[in-house]
Amino acid sequence: MTERLVLAAPADAELVEKKSRFLARLEPVAGVAAADAVIHAARRAAPSARHHCSAMVIESGPAPITRSNDDGEPAGTAGMPMLIALQGSHLVDVVAVVTRHFGGIKLGTGGLARAYGDAVTAAIAEARLLRRTAMAVLIARAGHAEAGASEHVLRQVLAAHGGTVEAPVYGGSGVELTGLVPPEELDAVLAELAAASAGALDVTAHGTRTVDVAL
Repeated sequence: MTERLVLAAPADAELVEKKSRFLARLEPVAGVAAADAVIHAARRAAPSARHHCSAMVIESGPAPITRSNDDGEPAGTAGMPMLIALQGSHLVDVVAVVTRHFGGIKLGTGGLARAYGDAVTAAIAEARLLRRTAMAVLIARAGHAEAGASEHVLRQVLAAHGGTVEAPVYGGSGVELTGLVPPEELDAVLAELAAASAGALDVTAHGTRTVDVAL
């Protein structure tokens, strides 16, 4: 499967080409409505700008959606180069808006396409990215007396296999810990936990979950 990346936070960049300023804004979004809100916010922030071109790649929802808008620029010279930049970087659930302040010198169709695409690429270079991946979920349970030692063992073993442990949940019978680990590491993790905890930790696998992790 092709690697999928998401933004950890919004990112911005500015490109100047023949006195025209191209202000790029990237934001993580969970759907088309959220993406449209980002585009409208860009228009409100710079009402005097001639163009607010956009592109989005939405994975969340019933079906993937890709859209681009030239916003008055010659067809294919703005939104599509922006979309290509997003897709080439494997970004999903993202919207890009490039606001152009015209500098008085025409760039031509080729110059426009390069400028809009380069503005988005520059913003991507400034962004903090996460990798979207499927992780195997395991649930570990232990009594109150073994809670501290069991959590230590779980964190130690999962960390060695590229996994993480979520915050413990305490109940009347003890502690419940949720761990996430790469699916290919699950069998090894279960075996190591059984040996390391000497049976004090009851661990079961519970399918997979899609998560965003640091690169």
